[in-house]
Amino acid sequence: MKYPELSALEAEISTCFRCSWKPGSGVSHFGGMGYFAWIVLCVRAAVEGTITDGDRTLRVAGSGYHDHNWLNFPFPRIIRYWMWGRIYSDHFTASYAFIQCNEAMKNHQVKVLMVARGREVVMSTGEFDFTTEDFAYNPAAKHRYPRRVTIRVPGELEVSLRVRRIMEAEDMLDNFSGALRFVAKHILRLKPGYFRLLSDFTLGITIGGKTDVEAGTTLHEIVLFKPAAQNVSGSPPDAVPAVR
Repeated sequence: MKYPELSALEAEISTCFRCSWKPGSGVSHFGGMGYFAWIVLCVRAAVEGTITDGDRTLRVAGSGYHDHNWLNFPFPRIIRYWMWGRIYSDHFTASYAFIQCNEAMKNHQVKVLMVARGREVVMSTGEFDFTTEDFAYNPAAKHRYPRRVTIRVPGELEVSLRVRRIMEAEDMLDNFSGALRFVAKHILRLKPGYFRLLSDFTLGITIGGKTDVEAGTTLHEIVLFKPAAQNVSGSPPDAVPAVR
């Protein structure tokens, strides 16, 4: 995707009006392979800023998200693909990640999910069903992607995402030099791709016997190093590496 060239872009998080959060200690350990850390500083924030194009400056405002993640190993070493998203409805905020490891980690799955009502975190868990369905091939990314994603905590939560539009699709090998592209593709057997998707969502949650259902649109992302397959993921206790 080609982006317009802008002379300046500035943004300021003026209010972090939803909570900060991290799954457990924020660190997932992959045995002797290394660790991956993820901390969400602002799950949902009020953002103001300016966009300048030549002599024209526009003031913008909206909702934003800010996190930090770091690791001490190359992602493709143990990760096949990663799906991430956040959801903003009138009264609820959700953030999730689903990481599918490769054969080096015996195809383990790492799952993290939080839901907040206002500033209060009402759910923080790694125990949920994550289902991907209705795959379609995209020639720009050279990968298939799921047009339907469902997140379910039986009796408590169900989130359904249906892709409305592909905002960005990229074959990440296009960013490599010729030599690196050859090594990644033919020696390491990597096929890196990226999707940024706009989806319609419904979120149903039950708290204290009361069920709320809200809907809207959201952005979510997929990073792949190997192709993703249709997935119906439960929560077997041995499927998630230790989170400390």
